[in-house]
Parts: sequence; C-alpha cells; structure tokens
Amino acid sequence: MSAQQRLITYESLKAKGISLGKTQLWRLERRGQFPARVTVSPGRHAWVESEIDSYLSLKIAERDERLAVAPKATADRGQSDSNQLELPL
Repeated sequence: MSAQQRLITYESLKAKGISLGKTQLWRLERRGQFPARVTVSPGRHAWVESEIDSYLSLKIAERDERLAVAPKATADRGQSDSNQLELPL
C-alpha cells in the first residue's frame, strides 16, 4: 500500500477537523457527499486518507469561492441602501 492509500480510522478523522458522528458520516456517504469508507474487518471501517484530504480541500475551495462572490454581491448593491448600518470605527 502506498503512502497515498493510507487508511485512517474514525478516531483519526477528528484530528483532521471532522467531528461528525458515525451516523451523520454514513448519511453523507450514502448521498455521495463524503468519501466512502473501506471495510477492514467485520464492524471495523477506515477511510482512505488521500480521499479525506481531497474532500477537505474541496470544502475549503467551496468556502473560498463563496467568500469571493459575497463581497462582489454586496458591492453590486451600492452604498445607497438606506437600510445599511454604519458603525463608527
């Protein structure tokens, strides 16, 4: 098994910032929204580390894309909106 195919346990997901419960992970997997687990033995599962890392990179890219679009949408509305609150600096 190469370094890119290293398996990590459920407990190791937390170290990568994934603190979802097992049931929630299973639901996300079933919907294709989280990498599928690998059955290591009956009742024991693990995930391919490179797939988890790719999943996290995708989530970061999605966040960055949302943040890049959000300021533009605000700027498109202009400063003439009378409902805007100006805070003193």
